[in-house]
Amino acid sequence: MADEIPFPSTNYILKHHDMHTDIAANVIPEYLRGLAKKHNMHFKLVYDIEMAMFNEKCCLIFGDDWDRISIGITFIEKGKRVEYGVGNYIKTKFDAKDREGIEPGKFFSQNVRNELTVIARGLESKWSSLLDGDMSWFEHYKCSSWYSERQCFIEERNKILDEIVAWQQGQLSQ
Repeated sequence: MADEIPFPSTNYILKHHDMHTDIAANVIPEYLRGLAKKHNMHFKLVYDIEMAMFNEKCCLIFGDDWDRISIGITFIEKGKRVEYGVGNYIKTKFDAKDREGIEPGKFFSQNVRNELTVIARGLESKWSSLLDGDMSWFEHYKCSSWYSERQCFIEERNKILDEIVAWQQGQLSQ
């Protein structure tokens, strides 16, 4: 599973094991580990099909969305934790260089691995400032057709994300 995070917290226990939970728990961290290491980020499973990747200034949520990898972001806005679905917006900035050498897979698992390869490359080449906490892009995102605030009512998941964001707030105040 993913690396341990730097603070005590709730651990999500997988309810069932299948291809989709394996993607969230193992494949996502495998493909994003180099990027995470470069930006001092940690992984935390937040739900059966979702993995958070975070540091002191950024928390992205990667999910197995059945036919693609979703990307969300969570942070404190006006005193409360909010989430936005930013995957499509982020992916529009990726280019041919990010997709270089990627051949369409014949199987679902290969397509997921291809997409994660492109995501890792694209985040590094186009979004490394986001991974370091730069939110200057956010106002443009809010005006885009991709803008969407997420609402999730899964208590365990939200508790873990709340703990991550609280930890980040503690880091910023030090």
